[in-house]
Amino acid sequence: MPVAISAPSAIGAAKLLKKLTARNRPGFARFKRQGKESFPSSHLAGHAAVLASSWCVAPPRASWRAALALATGASGAIGVERVCAGKHWPSDVLAGAALGIGIGVAFGRFARRAPPIRDEVR
Repeated sequence: MPVAISAPSAIGAAKLLKKLTARNRPGFARFKRQGKESFPSSHLAGHAAVLASSWCVAPPRASWRAALALATGASGAIGVERVCAGKHWPSDVLAGAALGIGIGVAFGRFARRAPPIRDEVR
């Protein structure tokens, strides 16, 4: 459950920061409808949160680690795409990743400490 909650939490926090900072997007994107919502990248914040919390709760098997490493690489490609498409500055992408990782690790560590849920049928 904490892994599922990490993405909406990170995206919500990123959207709030976008409203508070009102940073212009690069290039002509600043003149479009959401031209003042560049910092931080909520695309990357959501992905990073799910990946970070998954890293915390995944079993320590090579297959899980390989799958998460591939997904982390894909998430990095999303960040590069956002910069190349002119939608974000590199610092926006890095801040979104840092925000997502922070929230994801917090939820992942909480999930590891929480006692397992038992279904008791009587």
